Amino acid sequence: MTQHEKFLKLVRASFPTEPLPEQFFWAASRESLEGDIPKELQKRIAHRRWTQIRIGDWTMVGTPPSIARTYLEPPTFLYYLPSLLVGVLDEANYF
Repeated sequence: MTQHEKFLKLVRASFPTEPLPEQFFWAASRESLEGDIPKELQKRIAHRRWTQIRIGDWTMVGTPPSIARTYLEPPTFLYYLPSLLVGVLDEANYF
């Protein structure tokens, strides 16, 4: 097993998949929930385990994750953050 594989295995084991976040969109956000970004976040990420989210899902949201996080409850973004870490490590072409 390579160092890369060991690290990915450790990441996957370190972050729980349950429970899924109860509140997806951030009630205190200044961002409107109208428009493409919230729709794509709902379609591609909401109600899925972080292990099911691929970097392609984040890409298809149509905005960098740093912008997408302004729509999400902070604990929700933290729940999905490992999917970004694993995604970037699995798909180096993301950058």
